This record gives sequence, structure tokens and C-alpha cells, in this order.
Amino acid sequence: MTATQSLPFTYFDSDALELADRFEAWRESIAPVFDVTPLSDDNGEDFRSIVEAYHLGELMAGSVWTQPQNFQQARRSARTDHILVQVHRTGGYQGELGERKPGCGKAMSR
Repeated sequence: MTATQSLPFTYFDSDALELADRFEAWRESIAPVFDVTPLSDDNGEDFRSIVEAYHLGELMAGSVWTQPQNFQQARRSARTDHILVQVHRTGGYQGELGERKPGCGKAMSR
């Protein structure tokens, strides 16, 4: 990469979309990694998300902020092969990993 080239960059902000379209746009953008569904019965109409990601060759690094949602690994036919490392700066997660019992994680306090 030369000094005049910039890093490939992706930015997604659900606020740029109509309320009714926000969750479906998020679902489409995250589909290669996770299958997501709204957490509540509102069909995701109040859902917000912001993604800022940089493509560094075979590595992608970024920051994601979303409201709570249900998610699971994408179906094999739709999945992108990847290794995912997540650091929760706030919030956390609750779920299962394979045959393991339900567990939860919380972000560390600063």
C-alpha cells in the first residue's frame, strides 16, 4: 500500500435508515457471520447498530455497537470462514457454546 492509498473501510449506521428497515439491514450485513433475530416482539423497529471496520488484508478489525439481539453462528452454506475475537467494552452476552451449559459474560469495569 502506498502513502496515497487508504485502508479499505466499512461504516454502517442504522440511523441512516427508516425505522422499519433497520433490523433487516443489520441482519443482511451480519449474515456471513451470524444469524440474528430481534430480542423483543417489536420486529426490531427500535433497533440501532453502528459498525466501523477496517480491512487489513486477511484481517478485519473494527468496532461494533448494537442493541440486544438473539444471534447464532450463520448456517454453513452462508457462513464466511473466520476466527472472531470479541471484547465487550460494555454490556455482555448470555448463551450456549455447543454442548456446554448456558453461561454469561460481562464486560470488565474500568
